[in-house]
Amino acid sequence: TGSGSALVFQGTQSFNDATINLGSATTSGNLHNDGTGTLTLGSGVTVQGRGNIGSQAFVGGAATLINQGTIKANLDGQTLSISGNGVNTFTNQGTAQALASGSTLSISAANWSNASGGLISATGGSTVSLSGNWTNAATIENTSSILNLGGSFTLPALGTINRSGGTVNLVGTLDNAATTFNVGNGTSIGTVTMNGGTIRNGTVQLNGGTGLVFANANNILDAVTLHGVLDLSAPSSVVRVFNGLTLLSEAGTSPGVANVTGSGSALVFQGTQSFNDATINLGSATTSGNLHNDGTGTLTLGSGVT
Repeated sequence: TGSGSALVFQGTQSFNDATINLGSATTSGNLHNDGTGTLTLGSGVTVQGRGNIGSQAFVGGAATLINQGTIKANLDGQTLSISGNGVNTFTNQGTAQALASGSTLSISAANWSNASGGLISATGGSTVSLSGNWTNAATIENTSSILNLGGSFTLPALGTINRSGGTVNLVGTLDNAATTFNVGNGTSIGTVTMNGGTIRNGTVQLNGGTGLVFANANNILDAVTLHGVLDLSAPSSVVRVFNGLTLLSEAGTSPGVANVTGSGSALVFQGTQSFNDATINLGSATTSGNLHNDGTGTLTLGSGVT
C-alpha cells in the first residue's frame, strides 16, 4: 500500500489463496508481472484497491496474466488498471469488477478476453472502461454505473452485455461487418451512447424508437445501414458519415428519417458518396441544424431525399 510499492512476479508461476491490497485512498500500489512467462492468479486470490496490475519493473517482455480469482476496484473515487507488458495477453476466467462509488476498473491490455465463465461488472455508481483488442465469451454487467466500450471489437466479440440502468458508452470501434447490432428497448444492452465511437459496416437495428444517442462531435458511422430514426436532437450532437449511409424505418420497409434538430447539431458527410431515400429534418422553431459536406469530395443527394 506504500506509494510506488510493488509486488513483482517473474517467470511462469501460480499464486493462490491470498488477498493483495494495492494502494490506498492516497497512494497507488503495483502488481508487476515481469519477463515473458505466465502468471496465474488462482480462484482463492483477491486483488483490490488502487494502482496497476501488469506493469513491469526489472525484466521486460510480453507476459501473460490469467485471472481465476477476483480483481476489484473497491476504493471510492480511485482507479485500478490492468495494463502494461505484463498483461500483453490477459485472460479473465474469474471476476473483474468496479463496485465503489466513483471507482474505475480500466482494462487496457493489448490483447485480452473475458473467457467462458468469467464476469466483468460495474455496480454502485462505478465505471468499467475496456480498451485494446478484446473479446467477451461470457458476461459483462452494468448496474446503475458506466460501461465504456473502447478499443477494437466485433459484434460476436462483444458477447453478452446485461445493463440495468446506468450508461453504456461506445468510445472505441465496432466492426459490424455482415452483422446486426440490436440496441434500444427490449435488448440486453439497452440504449448505447456514441461518445466518440465508430461503427463500421453492417446494420444497426433500433428498437422501440430508441437505441443510439450521440453525445459529442466525434462519432462516426462508416458504411452503415440504420433501421430507425437517426436522432440528433440533443444539443451539439454530431455524426460523421463515411462511405455511405442507408436510413430505413425501424421495420426496414420504408425510407428513413434523420432529425438534426438539436441546437448546433450536425449531420456531416465526408468524402465522395451518395445519399438517397430519406428525409432530413434540420432545426426547429428555436434551433438550427446543419448538413455539412466536409473535405474535397462530391456529395450527391438522390431524387428520394428531402
